[in-house]
Amino acid sequence: MKFEVYADDFYLRNEFLGIGCLFVPVDKKVELVNSLINKRCLGKSGNYKWNYGDCSFNGMCKKQWHDLNNCEIHYRTLDSSSSHPKKEISGRWVDFLIKNNLENLGLVYFKILYINLSNLDENCFGDENARENMYNRFFRTIIKGSRFFFGPELKEIVKIYHHKGENHEIHSYFPWHVGTRLNIDEDDFFVVDEEIKFIESDHKIYFGSDDDLSDESNIIQFVDLIIGVMSRNIFDGLSNDPTKIILAEKVRDLTQRLLISPKNRNSRYNYYRKQDISFYPKNKLEIQPLFEYLDNEKGEDNFYRVQKLARIPRIDTNNGPLDIWLK
Repeated sequence: MKFEVYADDFYLRNEFLGIGCLFVPVDKKVELVNSLINKRCLGKSGNYKWNYGDCSFNGMCKKQWHDLNNCEIHYRTLDSSSSHPKKEISGRWVDFLIKNNLENLGLVYFKILYINLSNLDENCFGDENARENMYNRFFRTIIKGSRFFFGPELKEIVKIYHHKGENHEIHSYFPWHVGTRLNIDEDDFFVVDEEIKFIESDHKIYFGSDDDLSDESNIIQFVDLIIGVMSRNIFDGLSNDPTKIILAEKVRDLTQRLLISPKNRNSRYNYYRKQDISFYPKNKLEIQPLFEYLDNEKGEDNFYRVQKLARIPRIDTNNGPLDIWLK
């Protein structure tokens, strides 16, 4: 199995550190990218082109509209004041995720791991850059979790991409350490390029560049959106902006099933061995058992899943939040 890894993160105050990875099989990448890009066409053609002159719908599409659809999708900044295209495309991407599952298209493999910081002593990870060192260690853990999706055969990771913008890129060893350790320690993994590629989430930056990463940037935007809408269903105290709530509602049922029945082979959402959400650790861990568990993949009972979703308000699409909450 050959695949690429696309990663982003999520921080909830000092309580949880979330790492989300999308595993994209090489033979599915073009189909996934085309599906995401074509969702940017808000006309009837469903065939979006970056260049307005190449648009098959340009007879009925104004260049201004076309250019507005060529926007960055970033969950954190998405709200009711965002442009119509940003909100519409975000909704279409979430709908695509659900369609992928219901029709069992096999295009979206993701794993989200939330690190419960209250049950970990950050000093276990060194006196300097402890949070970044922790991220490095658990990033390797989540990639190894792809075994659950792709089985025991050799897994060839062609490239690891990570959203640019945090401190990971300037960490003393994170950019190369994950791939190197996987190659040294894991017989069933082969990382072709051990150096992580950090990329911007605004794909337009890469237009005309010798290193065109616009396709990869769109996948990074998709990962960010998945982490955002799933997290909004899981954690209390996040934004009640109507746009974010509407998106969260679209995946609420899927989120709940991933948490409550993660190994249901018969779910109509077809997520078994394709998508996973988990938390770690369930119990407080000292340094010795922590690293024994991580290095030897012991202590599976310390991975856990929450059984109750966060409450979110019902949204009246005409008037905003109602005084009714989803439980």
